[in-house]
Amino acid sequence: MTLSPPFKLIFFSVAGLTLICLFMSLYVSIHIDARSANLEAMKSLNEKLQSVFVLGCGAIFGLPGGKRL
Repeated sequence: MTLSPPFKLIFFSVAGLTLICLFMSLYVSIHIDARSANLEAMKSLNEKLQSVFVLGCGAIFGLPGGKRL
């Protein structure tokens, strides 16, 4: 299977965004403090980062599968 340059660009962009969201989610999870004034905002941000990570993982597996078909 040969991959075109636009496909590689999209794939690696999605993979990079997915990894960035994973690391940001881990960082936010570690630094959530129960005494923090913005606890709800931190939890909401963490949930959104985890959602983007899950969607990115789906795209990482779906892009090559779609390309193969």
